[in-house]
Amino acid sequence: ELLKLYPAEMSAFRREYPDIAIPNGESLLDVQNRVSAFLEELADSNPGKTILVVTHGGVLQRIFSMAAGITAPENYVSLTMNASISTVWRHVEDKAWQLVSWNSTDHLESLPKHETLVY
Repeated sequence: ELLKLYPAEMSAFRREYPDIAIPNGESLLDVQNRVSAFLEELADSNPGKTILVVTHGGVLQRIFSMAAGITAPENYVSLTMNASISTVWRHVEDKAWQLVSWNSTDHLESLPKHETLVY
């Protein structure tokens, strides 16, 4: 429905234009700031610990941007497969994020694939 109602905004959203928002919605920059603030607080309150975060693709794209930088506007955002594992690391001393792995699905290889599922 959003693609039909707001084609220009959805195209801009997919291409990382930070200030574009669907009416009454958050801009990409708003989402980035919200996700970044949450992860910074989570990391600050758990220094040196391994933390599992389970989320959807939109938040994963924001995590990717935290660790690797914003995607250039002429490119699409980095996508992930369902049930994939991505790893970021936050350096305790300088509080900088590092992308360690992205979109790993190796753990799914031995599972039988159902014809209606794609991963």
